[in-house]
This record gives sequence, structure tokens and C-alpha cells, in this order.
Amino acid sequence: MNKTLYLHEARDLEVVRDGPSLWIKQRGLAGRRVPARLVDMVIIIGTVRIDTGVLTLFTDNNIPVTCMNKRGQETAVTMPYNHQLPVRYEEQQIFFTRDEGILRFEQWLLSERKRIQLNTVKRLSKNIAGLYLAQGFKEADYRNFVRQYKPADEDKRLTIETLIGNFFREMLISGLMAAGLDPHMGVLHRRRNFGLALDLCHAMEGEVDIQTVRFLQRSPGEWMLKGKRGWEVSRDGMKDIIHRFENRKRANLVMAEHLIDELFELMRELKYEGKLSRVL
Repeated sequence: MNKTLYLHEARDLEVVRDGPSLWIKQRGLAGRRVPARLVDMVIIIGTVRIDTGVLTLFTDNNIPVTCMNKRGQETAVTMPYNHQLPVRYEEQQIFFTRDEGILRFEQWLLSERKRIQLNTVKRLSKNIAGLYLAQGFKEADYRNFVRQYKPADEDKRLTIETLIGNFFREMLISGLMAAGLDPHMGVLHRRRNFGLALDLCHAMEGEVDIQTVRFLQRSPGEWMLKGKRGWEVSRDGMKDIIHRFENRKRANLVMAEHLIDELFELMRELKYEGKLSRVL
């Protein structure tokens, strides 16, 4: 499993290209060389001096780069330029060319979302999870349950949710590109940039919730700072968020790969059913 490269705003930090690698340097510290082939995701937080050759190094290696501010809001995403359609583009059209395509996709996505939500409930309260398994639960039930673990300050909660959610979206964009799928061809988030990645993020939102809850439960006051534009995450707070994300990255990658595999299976089913209906 390759690593995520996090570049956080720091005084005198500069990143330049060095052949097939990048060279990270900062005044007073030893430089560090990172081969691009060992990286699968890049996240830049705040303002970082970066050579344009570094961006093309990543795009040449099909590695997306997400830039965000200290409030966790995305500011830019760079991806490889390809004038040709993604390999699986025509197959993805099945969700829009058949009447039941959208409905089947939405039903599948809801099922996966509930499965992941239930896993989140288990990690927070096994007793409540037992009730949900026995009696079932709706979206509102899950929302009411998880809300009790989050602070009343809406802006504070949203800052962390947005930040962690962007980490997951970057992971899913990378996985979709590797699978030859168009990350923009969403169904639930149709006609939105990275619509399909956002669809899968919707399914995995329970994982975003658990990481948000864990951070807010255990973070000391200095990990979040109130600025003029709202809450921002401090450098130490960012380290904790990254550490928690990396600890769960392998499990979440397995979950993401499962979703992508299920997506392919759904496309095959719809294609087969379409051929069968034409024969009949």
C-alpha cells in the first residue's frame, strides 16, 4: 500500500521536483526526498511553496492532488489531463440509459450506507447497535444517535467533518481513477464535479462520522482555534486527524475497493438484464 503525502503550511517550507522524486526542504532541517512511485494520494493544507514540476510529476503518475485551507475546505484539485474518455465511460452510461439504472444505483448506495452506519453505531454503542439489528433503523434514527456525540457548535463540527470528508474523497478519486472509472459521473450527485466520488463518500459517511467524533471527544482546546473566519485546526490537531486517518486507511481502502467492485457488479447486472429484455 502506497502512502499519502501530507504537506502542511510551515515557515520556509518548499517542495521542488528532483527527477522522478520530489525534494522537500525547510530552513534549519535536513531535506527529504520522496519518490513519486511511493505516493498514492497528495493533500496540501494551507499555503505551501511548491514547484509546478511537482504537480506535473504527480499528474503524470495518475496521482490526484487536493489543496485545502485550514478550515478543511477544498480550494483546488489537480488531476491528469486526458482528452480521451475514461476506459469504463461507456459502461458507466448504463446508469443513465435505462429507466431502472438510477433507481438500482440509489437502492444499492442506500444499502451500503446503512451497513457502514451500523458499523459506526457498533463502535460507539453495542447496545444501541443490537436494537438496530433487531428492530431496524432509519436515516433519522442514525442522525439522532450520532448527534449526541458531537458538539453543539455547528461550525466546529462542520470544520472537522469537511476536513476528514475531503481525505475520504481524495482516497475515492484515486481508487476510481485506478479502476478506469470517471469520478465525475455521479448518480446521486449528478452534474457535480467528482460526482461519483461524492456518491461513494455518501455511502462511507459513517466512517467520517466516527473519526469526527473521536477527534472532538479527545482533542484538547488548543487543537482548534477560533479565527475571524471561524474555527481552524492547529498543526497539532491536524497531526492527530492525519494519524487517525492513516491508522484506519487500510481498512477504509478495503471498504472503498468493495464499493468499487460492487459498482462493477451492478453495471454487469444491468447490462445483462438489458440484453435479456431485448431478446424477450
